[in-house]
Amino acid sequence: MDADVNGIDIDDDDDDDADIFSIANDRKSEDDDTLTGEDNVLSAVHTKRTAVNKDEPAEEFLLTREAVVRFVQDSIADALDKQKETQTNMEEQMFFHLMKETLFLCLQ
Repeated sequence: MDADVNGIDIDDDDDDDADIFSIANDRKSEDDDTLTGEDNVLSAVHTKRTAVNKDEPAEEFLLTREAVVRFVQDSIADALDKQKETQTNMEEQMFFHLMKETLFLCLQ
């Protein structure tokens, strides 16, 4: 018996068509499961945010403020580290320049 599924002929005699159709259905099922998992995570996050907004607005504000403070502190620390590196590089360059000048004077 021949079947026509979504414009694809599936012959009882031809196992290749049936296998291809089965693989396509399996992939669609896996994609649906993945999306369902992602939807569940997003729903849980949305539910938590809603609960925080309704019940604990002060706590959310404090958490946001703490995150901003940490970001600013990290930015300042990074800037200081870069400044120290630059200063160290300048000191090294000056040292090598003086060594070069000293060597030049000794060779004269």
